[in-house]
Amino acid sequence: PEPIALRVLHADADLLVLDKPAGLVTHPGAGRPAGTLQNALLHFDAALCALPRAGIVHRLDKDTSGLMLVARSLRGHTALTQMIAA
Repeated sequence: PEPIALRVLHADADLLVLDKPAGLVTHPGAGRPAGTLQNALLHFDAALCALPRAGIVHRLDKDTSGLMLVARSLRGHTALTQMIAA
């Protein structure tokens, strides 16, 4: 978890809608263990550690900005995963 500012446009028990800025890496990877959206999400809501990738089911590239849906519950995660698969 890291205290990275997030622009949360909507939050409920199942979902977050975030405005991801360009330049923010979505999740840790080789050479980038910190300073990511996933690190910010774990600071924002520690309960997200119970979900795969802290509720992230899709990503936007580092240099891409835009709205992202992030799951906050298993129900939300399952629904997002099914919608993306379809």
